[in-house]
Amino acid sequence: DLTENKTTDVSHLTTVQNDTDLSRLQKTILDNNESVGIAYIGYVGYEANEQEVYSFLDNSQYADKYDFLCGSPLVNVGGAELYAVVIADTEYIASVYRAEITDNGEYSVKTDDAIYKYSGYGIDYFLLRCNESEIHSNVSLLFEKGNSSFSVFPMLSGMDGHLVAENFYDFSIYSDYGDDSEAEDKNVAIAREILLESQEVQYYINIGMSV
Repeated sequence: DLTENKTTDVSHLTTVQNDTDLSRLQKTILDNNESVGIAYIGYVGYEANEQEVYSFLDNSQYADKYDFLCGSPLVNVGGAELYAVVIADTEYIASVYRAEITDNGEYSVKTDDAIYKYSGYGIDYFLLRCNESEIHSNVSLLFEKGNSSFSVFPMLSGMDGHLVAENFYDFSIYSDYGDDSEAEDKNVAIAREILLESQEVQYYINIGMSV
C-alpha cells in the first residue's frame, strides 16, 4: 500500500539531456518569466505500483508531446495524483519536502527531512506522486538560487480542475471543450457541489481555506 509505505523511488535516471522537446519546453518556461514548469499528468490512484504509474504516463498525451518524461525519476510522497516538474533555470536547487495542514489552515513543512534534491546538474525534471487529500497538497517544492527562493504546493483547483499556478509555468494538457464550455461549467459546478459535501472539505473551509 503506497499510501502507508511512502518511499521515494528515484529510478530511470539518465544524465544525457539532448532532447529537443525538453530544450523547447525549458525555453517556453523562461520566456514566460518563470524558472520552473509543472504539469498535472493525471489521477493514478492510491494502489498503483511504480510500473503502473509509468504505464499510465506512457499511455498519456504527455508521452507523445514530452516523451523525455517517460524516463523521469519518480518521487513518491504518497497520494493519487501524478505531476511532472521541469526546472528551466538550472541554477536553482530544488528540494521536495512533506507538508501538512495545521489547525489554522496553514502549511507546516518538514524541512529537516528532504525526500528528494536536485542540485543543478544531471537530470532537470522528475515525476511527483502526491496528494492524499482533495483540499490541500501534502508536498512542498522549495526552489533556491543564491538569496532567492520560492515554494510551490502542487494541487488542482476545486473551481476548474486546473493547476493552482503560482510561481511556476503550467504546461498541463487540458481538454479542449470547444463549444461545450457551458456543459463544462455545469460539470465543474456539479463536481464542486459534491466536493463541498465532503466532511474533510467542510472542515478546512471552516478554518478559512477555500475550494
